[in-house]
Amino acid sequence: MKVDFDKPLSIDKSSFIEVWEKSGNAHVLMLRPHGFGKSMFTELLDNYYDHSKSSEFQKNYGNTYIAGHPTRNKSNYRVLRISFGNLRGCAIDKFQEEFSKDVCEGIQNFMKKNPDLEYEMDENFVNAPDFLLTSLCLNFTQQFPGEKIFLIIEDYDNFAYDVLFENKTELCDVDMVRDFYNAIKSELNIVIGRTFITGVFPVSIGGLFDGMNSISNYSTYKNYHDIVGFNEEDLNQFLDDRISFHGRKAKASKNIKSSDKSKDQLLNELKTQAGGFVFSPHVSNSLYNSRNCEYYLHREFSTGEDPLEKERARYFQRLNTLLDLSDLPNKPQLLRDICHERRIKINSINNFLRLTLVKNYQQDELLSLLFYLGFLTIDSNSIKTVGSAALVCPNMFMLDMFREYCRNKNIDIDYL
Repeated sequence: MKVDFDKPLSIDKSSFIEVWEKSGNAHVLMLRPHGFGKSMFTELLDNYYDHSKSSEFQKNYGNTYIAGHPTRNKSNYRVLRISFGNLRGCAIDKFQEEFSKDVCEGIQNFMKKNPDLEYEMDENFVNAPDFLLTSLCLNFTQQFPGEKIFLIIEDYDNFAYDVLFENKTELCDVDMVRDFYNAIKSELNIVIGRTFITGVFPVSIGGLFDGMNSISNYSTYKNYHDIVGFNEEDLNQFLDDRISFHGRKAKASKNIKSSDKSKDQLLNELKTQAGGFVFSPHVSNSLYNSRNCEYYLHREFSTGEDPLEKERARYFQRLNTLLDLSDLPNKPQLLRDICHERRIKINSINNFLRLTLVKNYQQDELLSLLFYLGFLTIDSNSIKTVGSAALVCPNMFMLDMFREYCRNKNIDIDYL
């Protein structure tokens, strides 16, 4: 057995490009918990759709599904990619500065890829990202009539962590953010021909996801279920990419511990630590958190610190904060049901959440929040057996946190 943490993964998610284009909806929001590989998928989209990278198509996609099934929109856009992945832990003044900086950085990278576009950012408006976006779109449509921009926004809701876990409720009412997303909405289907937005929480900003001419939330749609994360086939490929199973034992080296676990043993343990996630009530398969799969292998084979334990500490801190915030009257019984791995009935998973009102959440709202964060998941058998959706804990990694919380709060989980 040989372990290689540096070998590139060969998991292919490119078939979802075809699925998306066939849907006919060009503007999509995709929500998943952290660690499912959303950024890797946006990189896939960026390389596929950006006309400046058309000459690299064979290099990037030579052995993938989409190489043999290219769509009509291949290399057909100018891709503007904006990431808010570092927008966390800021006071409100710093938050606005960092938000503007992220937008400016995205536009500057767009300009580097498109030197034929004559446009200069007005330094007087670097703190007005809505104006910068609108002026870019105006210049673009004047110089390239008939062409469209593909807008990718990563971690659009990253500020929500500060609202939920740091009580920075003022971040929910920042005019700059609302104005920026209103500017996006006004350009949809005019200059912005395609949009892909990623995040964790469903947060309504500037009417971007409301009414006509808006972004559609495809997060629980059956056809998009496996778009990120690992299914069983992906997980097997992941292990084959990382480990050569040619012997009974992994040879110990400078940074690698020896192990005599078989592939089947690793698969079973990964299921308890990273598997069991279901994001649509109409699918039969579950998914694995790809980052936790990587962390598990590091814990199993690396001589360094345990990244999975550090990840657990982060998750538990968030769970502790959320459950402490909730004043739900039946919270103890709800926690007992979760700890006993019972199905938790939910009338509907909320499409939008009021981040400042967790204290007053009704049961469906609290369950929805726990679902989006990955602490709970859809029970894939609930539709068949009880006729409506229900939630369960996805794996032992999450279940142990609920049980620890109950122990810490002296909630008797054996009381029925």
